[in-house]
Amino acid sequence: QGYARLDGEAGRWRASVDLQYLGDDYEDRINFRRVPARTLVGAALSARMRAMRLTLEGKNLGDRQVEDV
Repeated sequence: QGYARLDGEAGRWRASVDLQYLGDDYEDRINFRRVPARTLVGAALSARMRAMRLTLEGKNLGDRQVEDV
């Protein structure tokens, strides 16, 4: 498993992009149902508004069909 995130800030704005890699694994205890490796991408954008911060975040932007049990 690996995770990386890149953050940037300019004035009242913040932006970030993240990448998560999960290697192949098994979904059950007896190793019958294999779950393939997957890479997920996300991003966030936020703006400071007086004493608050508004954040919009998207996860799994590549629309990968994944399941973890």
